[in-house]
Amino acid sequence: KNNYRKQPFLEQWMEELLPLIKDQTFLDLSLPGAHDSVTYDLTNSISDDANDIPPTIAYILHDIDNTFDFSNFVRLQAVTQGSTITEKLNSGIRFIDFRVVYTSAPFAPSGFDQDWYGLHLVQTQRKSLDFLREARKWIDAHPKEIVTFWISRHGGQCNTAFPGVSNKTKQKFFSDVVDIFDGLLFDRRTDVLNETRIGDLIDRNHRVLLYVSDGKEPSSFTGGSPFAYNGCSIDNELAADITNLTATIEQQKSHFQLASVIRQQDKKNARFYLLGMMVEPPFNEQLLAALLYYDKEIDVDYLKKTCSELFHIPGMEKWCPKNLFEISLLGNYYYQLSFEYAVQNELDFPNAIYLNAIDKNGLIRTGIDTFGPMFNTTNRCSTTQHACTGYCYADTVILSNIYRSCRSAHVDKHECTRLRGVVEQRRALNPLKLWHQPELGRLKNW
Repeated sequence: KNNYRKQPFLEQWMEELLPLIKDQTFLDLSLPGAHDSVTYDLTNSISDDANDIPPTIAYILHDIDNTFDFSNFVRLQAVTQGSTITEKLNSGIRFIDFRVVYTSAPFAPSGFDQDWYGLHLVQTQRKSLDFLREARKWIDAHPKEIVTFWISRHGGQCNTAFPGVSNKTKQKFFSDVVDIFDGLLFDRRTDVLNETRIGDLIDRNHRVLLYVSDGKEPSSFTGGSPFAYNGCSIDNELAADITNLTATIEQQKSHFQLASVIRQQDKKNARFYLLGMMVEPPFNEQLLAALLYYDKEIDVDYLKKTCSELFHIPGMEKWCPKNLFEISLLGNYYYQLSFEYAVQNELDFPNAIYLNAIDKNGLIRTGIDTFGPMFNTTNRCSTTQHACTGYCYADTVILSNIYRSCRSAHVDKHECTRLRGVVEQRRALNPLKLWHQPELGRLKNW
């Protein structure tokens, strides 16, 4: 117990807030989340049943070697995270977007040695269950924290499935998931998301919520298990168009302005309000990035100019982001404006937000350097200005829970004052930071 109490604030933020939230329901919370959470572990092996391409093409691409560096380029366009599952949980993340695929092992022939792996077009090195075992170890060490996993093939609530995978295979995998989280899972027979008190969930040790998406009805995946909630009940909204940032920021602000109303409507129907603030890069940008990656004889200046124009940022004239991660950092730079707008106006947030480039200490990186095992980048944090700058994402979402809880007349106002002070002090360590670097898309007054 004494060792546990010494853990940093973000590792146990739910326990810290428990005096305020214990009488609320799960659907009253706002959770910091991560999009495509395990892409830090991607290989350059395209999975048998990769997302966004026909299964036959995926099988062929899985067997193609990397002679032309093709799959390595694809991997660079798929990595969205640089931190591990444990690092994310330590950083306050409590919503995990967990995408899985049934595929051959990396670099094994298609159709052989199949198992479940993480994916984002290419597949992870580790098997899916390994990530969940890692999470179980962390959850056991943090006995008052609740963690939500959304298991899907490619993030669709109802419109994605697992083509060609038998119900028996899917249900065996889900049974293994249940075994990993044995004793921790929300149970639909006793746990009603819009009624059961958070204090009761923790007393029962029901601290892992599984949403599962497999078409309209996930019972083919779960076998009707009471330990899974239908992914179709996720109200998944997106505000992530990187090519029109002015409109995207206004869209994000609108979600925050209406969040309290939408949450109440969704709560009545036991729906989970989720907002995606990742980035959606233009397809043409990826084509131009590919040309710059492969062809050294072309007109580089022309391609960079053409690519940069797709983002419509004044002064960004000759920069073509090399990968999805660089685009994610650019998006985060402007998305911090939406978060800060919500905080300054004490607005509510959805039940969870998920985005890219979750950094240590609960930050989203807004600076210019990529990070994580996929990138051979030199650590320039101490030598290059704004290389590793980040915004206090997790603390900002946590603060919204304090704001909302403390509007009630039934909570301890001294505890409200104390917790608000703690989180505000933490936010002050990594506040909104803007600077003028138009050649890399960062503007101070736009």
